[in-house]
Amino acid sequence: MKILVVEDEPDLAKFLELFLRAHRHEVWTFRDGATALRVLSEIAPDVLLCDLGVPGSDGEQVAAAAAGLPCHPRIVLMSGQPDRLERAGVFAAARLHKPFAIADLKRAIGG
Repeated sequence: MKILVVEDEPDLAKFLELFLRAHRHEVWTFRDGATALRVLSEIAPDVLLCDLGVPGSDGEQVAAAAAGLPCHPRIVLMSGQPDRLERAGVFAAARLHKPFAIADLKRAIGG
């Protein structure tokens, strides 16, 4: 499965990348929303795993762009702010409240 991760916190971004690759997924990791937006249609991910609070274009903008793709990915939003997750959930197939458990991550991405 192709997974695009948008997460600005370096330790979490690295963990997600290593964990997902260990489970045989192709992973692209970006630390800001603007870069993710530029490559989103080129990568055409199966899953978008996106923090709402990334710099540049925020996670809601990235999720909205992903939802507009012809074959849009499964959108999983992450945040430490439950109210923000609730408001942004219109595009989300799943939401992860930080910190989250591995089992919740697996369930959210569909694996």
